[in-house]
Amino acid sequence: MKNKYQYILFDLDGTLTDSGPGIMNGFVYAIQQMGGQVVDRSQLRKFVGPPLKVSFGDILGYSEEDTDRAIALYRDYYNNMGGVLENSVYPGIVELLSDLKSEGKKLIVATSKSAIGTDTVLKHFDLKKFFDFVATADDKERPHKSDVIRYALEQCEITDSTHVVMVGDRENDILAANEVGIDSIGVLYGYGDREELTSAGATYLAEHPSDVKKLVNKIELIDNILTPEDFVRLRVAAGFADIPVPHAGKALQNGIINVSALKDGELIGMGRLAGDGAMYWYLQEIVVLPEYQGMGIGTMIVNHLVDYAVKNSSTGKFTTIGGVSAKGKEGFYKKLGFDVIPNGIQKMIEI
Repeated sequence: MKNKYQYILFDLDGTLTDSGPGIMNGFVYAIQQMGGQVVDRSQLRKFVGPPLKVSFGDILGYSEEDTDRAIALYRDYYNNMGGVLENSVYPGIVELLSDLKSEGKKLIVATSKSAIGTDTVLKHFDLKKFFDFVATADDKERPHKSDVIRYALEQCEITDSTHVVMVGDRENDILAANEVGIDSIGVLYGYGDREELTSAGATYLAEHPSDVKKLVNKIELIDNILTPEDFVRLRVAAGFADIPVPHAGKALQNGIINVSALKDGELIGMGRLAGDGAMYWYLQEIVVLPEYQGMGIGTMIVNHLVDYAVKNSSTGKFTTIGGVSAKGKEGFYKKLGFDVIPNGIQKMIEI
C-alpha cells in the first residue's frame, strides 16, 4: 500500500449526488423571502458546494444578521419543503463506491452540508452503507471546508496524510485539501470546470466517476527507468513516428533525464529533458496514454521536469526551458506558463 491512497474523502453535493436543483431552488426561496429577486437562475450554480455563510455573506454581500436569516430560510425550504430530495445520484457513483469498499478502502464523507441534510440524502439514496465516517459542517465549530477535513482526519485517527485524497467538484474542496496538506481529485462532472479546479491546484482531474477509481491507486513518477522499447511504444501510442529501438536507446542515453509515470506498476506516461544541463533545457516526448489523458498526469510530468531544470540550472538569474508542442496541444503548455513561439514553446524562469 506504499504508493496507494487508503482513505478517500468525498464531497457530497456535486460529487456524489447532483443536488443542484434543490440547492438552487433553496437560494431562490431565501433570496425572494429576503426581498430580492433572481433574474438569471444559471448564476446560482456557483452556490452548489461552498458553505452557506460564504455564499450569502461573501458572495451575495449580506450582512452578518441577514446572512443568518437567509440561511435559516434556505434550510427551511431545503429540509422542510422537499428541497433536499430534489436530487439524484450521479451515474457510476454506486459502482465506484462499491468497488472501492471491496478493495478495502476507507471511505469518508467530508461536506459543507449540514448534518441533517447530509444524513437525509445518504439514507434516501442508500449511500450511507458505503461510508466509514461522515463529517459535516457546523456554523460555529466547522465553518470552513478545511475544518471539516481536519475533523474527519482527527476522528478517524489518520496521521499519515500521504495515504489520503479528497474528491470534490469545486475550488473550495481543492483549496481546503491543499491547506490541510492532502492530495485532491477534482471531478469535472459536477459544478466546477477544468479551469476552476486546475487554478485551485487539483492534484488530478476526473471526467467520470470511473476515472476516480483509476486515480485512487496513486500515479508514481520514477526517473531514468524508461527502456528503449517502452519509449518507442509510447511514442507510437501518442501519434509520434515509429523509430528503431537502437535510436531510441541512444536518445535516452544522451538525454539529461527521463521520467516514467506508473500506475500499479504499469507505464502510462513519460517525458524527457534534453539540453546542455546548465542554461538551456528542452522538453521532449511528453506522452500520456489516451485513456489517462485529461487527468492532470501530463501536468505532473512537465512540472517534475521543470523542477529538475530549475534545481540544476547554473545561470545567474534566469534559465530557459523550451520544446515543441504537438499540434493542437499549445493550450496545455500555455496553462503551465509557457509562451507559444513560432517554432515551439518557451518558458523563462527566474532562479
